[in-house]
Amino acid sequence: MPSNLTFEEAATTPTVFITVDAAFRQAAACQPGERALVHAAAGGVGLAAIQMAAALGGTVIATAGSSNKRALVRSLGVAAAVGSRDTQFASDVAQLGGVDIVLNSLTSSGMVAGSLAALRRGGRFVEISKRDIWSPARLAQERPDVTYTLVAVDFLPDGAVQAALSRLGSRLAAGVLQPLPQVVHSFAAVQAALRQMSQARHVGKIVVRLPATGPAPDATTGSVLVTGGLGTLGSLTAAWLAANTKLRIAATGRTGHFVGVSDNELLALVSSGFGGVITLTSADA
Repeated sequence: MPSNLTFEEAATTPTVFITVDAAFRQAAACQPGERALVHAAAGGVGLAAIQMAAALGGTVIATAGSSNKRALVRSLGVAAAVGSRDTQFASDVAQLGGVDIVLNSLTSSGMVAGSLAALRRGGRFVEISKRDIWSPARLAQERPDVTYTLVAVDFLPDGAVQAALSRLGSRLAAGVLQPLPQVVHSFAAVQAALRQMSQARHVGKIVVRLPATGPAPDATTGSVLVTGGLGTLGSLTAAWLAANTKLRIAATGRTGHFVGVSDNELLALVSSGFGGVITLTSADA
């Protein structure tokens, strides 16, 4: 994490900037002077995309659902901002001369077809939505001249994620990229934070700030309780603790069976110092 960022600022950056890095730098190979259509530009990925396109020398035509959000993205220097609640945007973008790249996250009826209509010949269509997406065959049938790429950062190899995070850290440190606007809640107000997120009226990211921690515990004595410790995340946590501390580890779970590790991994976990105390929760009592 660059030293010029707070933890709250840094928390707004990883997923969205890795997504637009994969979309613009790799999938679309955005070149200086090219134009990109960014849907839902007032959202987290959209705000990151505006910055990334500018860093690569491109320009953005943005869509946003409300007049306030369109005014916001205009203030960020986009070439134009049009509506995203119907397919009128396709005509608006065509009148502006079309685009070379589409970063799509819209799934409503007609939105993909409208976005394709806005693409210049030989354009690139990058899909980041998770549902109701077009198959490559269907898109090729409509626009055989268009390059179609699906981007899902949760399926990127570890090495690709590490490289993207390194690029992101360097750009944030240099001021080429900026953290997103954030609404910060205390940990005691996490329910309010989740409610605000469900209403999708915020701009940027919602961040929950953890309370300040005390001194780090002694890693040579004592015990650690890992709740949910028999599942994938819990067993990996227990394995890390066993490998890096001398603490006695107790893992709790409803089933009494490790599900997150293989037999060989479990054997290595126990032999490496795992306390071997499996405590069942009251659900199985």
